[in-house]
Amino acid sequence: MFIRCLLCSIVTALGKDISVHVESYDWYDNRGNADIAYPTIHNKATEGKGTWSDPVTFAGNKRNFSVGSRVYLPYLQKYFVMEDQGSAKLMNIWLGPSDASGNKQQMSDCESKISLKDAIAVIDPSRTLKVDTTPLYSTAGGCSAVIHP
Repeated sequence: MFIRCLLCSIVTALGKDISVHVESYDWYDNRGNADIAYPTIHNKATEGKGTWSDPVTFAGNKRNFSVGSRVYLPYLQKYFVMEDQGSAKLMNIWLGPSDASGNKQQMSDCESKISLKDAIAVIDPSRTLKVDTTPLYSTAGGCSAVIHP
């Protein structure tokens, strides 16, 4: 654990590391739509590539995250943007397509795989952090999320 946190601190030196509870949500969890409360980069909840310019939508509480702010999760090696309303101390990341084309059971299983109670998140991260553009979920192959140590 110490090595992991030390590595996170070195990699994310320009941002502020915090501990968050990460869960995910999808089309089915969002009452059968991809509507978001604060369209900033996207008009609908989107699982972007996870790059700085194409981040994944996440829901958070405005007391903890500014609307439109970017957060980096080292364990997924992806950038996220706060575009939806969520609960305090929780990052709820969007998973899968912005429509009903995903398999509900596969998506639920994938949500379990990527949820983490005590994840390191980097607020105001550098634009140049390592990114894994592997989709978290694809309709062709199901859960393809890669968890990085």
